[in-house]
Amino acid sequence: AWNSRDFLSFKEKFGAPYAESLDNDKEHVLADVYMYKISDSSKYAIVAVGRDDGSINALSVKDIDSRWSEDNKYEYILENE
Repeated sequence: AWNSRDFLSFKEKFGAPYAESLDNDKEHVLADVYMYKISDSSKYAIVAVGRDDGSINALSVKDIDSRWSEDNKYEYILENE
């Protein structure tokens, strides 16, 4: 369980991302998005990090291996306020 918006401590705990959004290279984007594989699971954490302050704007968990099931939907842990 994660309930902090501190992205630096998130990176310390989970390490390097599995993947990142192609939009992270664009200048006009307000948040960078990263995907982290959750060990011993088929789920991934999707993290949106604000460029202005470097804090987590949104954090969700998604099971990308079950494309057509209800588990494929995002389960939001932290949402943008």
